[in-house]
Amino acid sequence: IPSAVMHGFTFGVACIIGLGQLAYALGLPPVPAHVEFYANVWEQLRHAGQLNPWAVAVFALFLALLFALVSRWPKVPWTMLVAAAGVLVGWASKQYAQQLPWLRAMQLQTLMDRFENMSPDLLH
Repeated sequence: IPSAVMHGFTFGVACIIGLGQLAYALGLPPVPAHVEFYANVWEQLRHAGQLNPWAVAVFALFLALLFALVSRWPKVPWTMLVAAAGVLVGWASKQYAQQLPWLRAMQLQTLMDRFENMSPDLLH
């Protein structure tokens, strides 16, 4: 397979994954889902006025951190480590929201907010 085909395919997959996460990066409330990918992206953009500036700031901070770490130490799996740090930030934002008013004011959305029935237990 020619490298141009692989690069194009990889870029397309990255765009689909990245744009599929747009609502989370903007901290949008749940928006109506559509069958077509482009309709979902358009729906998220239509609701961009409801973005959470704190969520955008946290996203931008983590993205900048990821790019800086990858460029400095390219052999370290920073994507997984930064994702794990994001999970810890989300956990802390819920765990300590009552004690830290500034954290409560950020209203960061986590997976538990979107999917209330999720259980952290791996085995029941």
